[in-house]
Amino acid sequence: MFASLFRRGLNAPTRIFQGFDHVSNSRFSRSKIRSFQVVLPKAKIEAAVAALKGGQLDEPELLYATCPLCQYRLGCRDHRAKGLIWLDGSEHYVQEHGLWVPELDRLIVGEG
Repeated sequence: MFASLFRRGLNAPTRIFQGFDHVSNSRFSRSKIRSFQVVLPKAKIEAAVAALKGGQLDEPELLYATCPLCQYRLGCRDHRAKGLIWLDGSEHYVQEHGLWVPELDRLIVGEG
């Protein structure tokens, strides 16, 4: 809990896929999430997946998140890199649903 409060500080990183794992309580509806679906080259998907599996890991939280589109169980830890933060298992959004958010471009710069 204290880690979550600390993350909201002035220099808090930008959260990737913010609200995707909590659709019922967020500003994102399933149709809004589907608006992020795109067709991408395989190399770009692979670079994003590799980047999303990396980064510094935070301590685990008590609850797991689930994908709002298929109920796949995501992780309970956050990853951090390049001023971004994302939930463990977020690569699922890219691999399985073709979701892409602008922050992923920033994350994969210099990869592959």
